[in-house]
Amino acid sequence: MEVLVPINSRDSARETVEYALREYPDASITVIHVTPRNGTHGMGGMYVHGPPVEAEREYTDQLFEMANGTASAHGRLLTTITAVGCPVREIVAYAEKSDTDHIVIGNCKRTGLARFLFDNVTKGVVYRSPVSVTVVK
Repeated sequence: MEVLVPINSRDSARETVEYALREYPDASITVIHVTPRNGTHGMGGMYVHGPPVEAEREYTDQLFEMANGTASAHGRLLTTITAVGCPVREIVAYAEKSDTDHIVIGNCKRTGLARFLFDNVTKGVVYRSPVSVTVVK
């Protein structure tokens, strides 16, 4: 089984990766971080081996370091992928092109207007995913 785990923040990443490792002990887990880039929103993006924007490199490295540390504590290894573009489109496109069987994604913990404005990635992935999705709160 192949499980895709999109991550964007340290808090939700830790909880989401932990959940995926615990609930899918025999699965291969790929962690994906999508870096939005001006000019690519809504138009897709490209897959790269590392963050294309220098300012994002440290943050992405920290997310992947945390995810790998969590996996290591469970005696597991992860695959990490960075994509550039619209997060919903890149996550769904990766799931379509790979052997992904399931997506485990964190729920944004924003409230009020911030939730209305920014909580579209989780919803977009749930509605557009070609595979089943688990939302971790």
